[in-house]
Amino acid sequence: MAAADEGRLRSKKDYEREVRRLLDDDSYYRGQIDPSLNGKHFKSNVTSHPRIIRFFREFFGYTTATKVFKDPPRSGGIYRNPGRGTTATPGRLVLETDRIVTRVVEQDSDVFAQLLTTDEFFVYHDKDNAAGRLILDEWREVYDRLKDTDWKTEPERVLTEHLEFLQGMGSMRIKDASRPGELVNFMHYFDEHFGRGLEPFTTVPWAHGYTFHHAPLYNLPSTPSIGRYGHWKSSKYRGEEVSPKTFWDYPVEQPFRIEHRMGLLTHPSWLIAHSTNFHPDAVRRGRWIREKLLAGRVPDVPITVDAQVPDDPHRTFRERVESVTMGQECWRCHQHMNPLGLPFEAFDDFGRFRTVEPLEHPDNLIERGNGKTTFDVYPTAPVVTTGRLDGTGDAELDGDVADPFELIERLARSDRVRQSIIRHAFRFYMGRNETLADSRTLIDADQAYLESGGRFREVIVSLITSDSFRFRKQAGD
Repeated sequence: MAAADEGRLRSKKDYEREVRRLLDDDSYYRGQIDPSLNGKHFKSNVTSHPRIIRFFREFFGYTTATKVFKDPPRSGGIYRNPGRGTTATPGRLVLETDRIVTRVVEQDSDVFAQLLTTDEFFVYHDKDNAAGRLILDEWREVYDRLKDTDWKTEPERVLTEHLEFLQGMGSMRIKDASRPGELVNFMHYFDEHFGRGLEPFTTVPWAHGYTFHHAPLYNLPSTPSIGRYGHWKSSKYRGEEVSPKTFWDYPVEQPFRIEHRMGLLTHPSWLIAHSTNFHPDAVRRGRWIREKLLAGRVPDVPITVDAQVPDDPHRTFRERVESVTMGQECWRCHQHMNPLGLPFEAFDDFGRFRTVEPLEHPDNLIERGNGKTTFDVYPTAPVVTTGRLDGTGDAELDGDVADPFELIERLARSDRVRQSIIRHAFRFYMGRNETLADSRTLIDADQAYLESGGRFREVIVSLITSDSFRFRKQAGD
């Protein structure tokens, strides 16, 4: 505004100067409020411009995961409190997706393909690698100092003698000598790791921030907490009566590679956001790909159609969807969605990778689970993940696909997909849909992306310095 008032915002170069200044101003990055998570502050070390992260949030739509109701017992007690933002499983998944987007945006190279194909994810990682390493250094210092003391048999005396030292360890927060059991829990935990040449993870409620353990949604084992909440072992000090549990020792240095995942379309947050309460939604997922990535258009469901999947205890969800959408009247629209969405049957409605599908029907129940650590048991059927890609305009890319990974890999190489994302970026930054008169602006933005090696910031600079942004028609013209 000052530049405009002072006459320093007249030429295209003036606009570019201001745009780059704003993109480089890190004062925008601090203390962000996340509107989709009940006004909670970010806890994910976001260091990219919030408007850039917001574009990709709105484009991929993964924040909707916080609004999709799920039945916790079907998750084995993992999925908790949907809709409560950062205090619940879906909110955690959204924040972890933000970390992926932030990392790709910060690297700013081949951004669209990286978002679609990366196999590196963040799990239980609400602090940067340096902060996690600092905690481990503190823990090792505590272990080295106390490992040869009588911490098992005389924890009260050991705690009193070393209290001042322990109070200086912020990651442990032992404030006084009234909690010897807490010291014992920590030392048993350290002994199980450092004592065997291993490295403990930093998922402690007061050191890391997570108490909801959604690792199984990534097909990883659960990760318990330790210490005062007693998730790792008894919260009451019982001398030698401490039984360590096995758990997933996740990497401190993140992101890290996870099997059976490829980009944001296989992230649990996106899969949950594009699902129903009890099933994956091949139609919704396919429609998203058609409209967002392939710049297509699918008509809304006619008011005369009852779009319901039939209930059948003997058939998979895919078979039931196909049974009602293959008719001539339905297939006119569903041919543009089903072949794109059905490969994602490789993931259930919680985002868990699977090769078989339980036939969840009351008539099929084999054994009742407790809803916390065990599931209801049903017969299963193999998951079919075949599909077909069409609409890229490239004969080398269009065709049958075996699974979602082959589909995503082809989409990431498509010119049409790249141009479609840029079209949505135009709408986001201009605040309106494109018109024929904006064709030069879209072409220039696409060229800026290609010539810069896939830098999204150059797309923004191109859009905001374009005639489409800088000029308006006068009324009556």
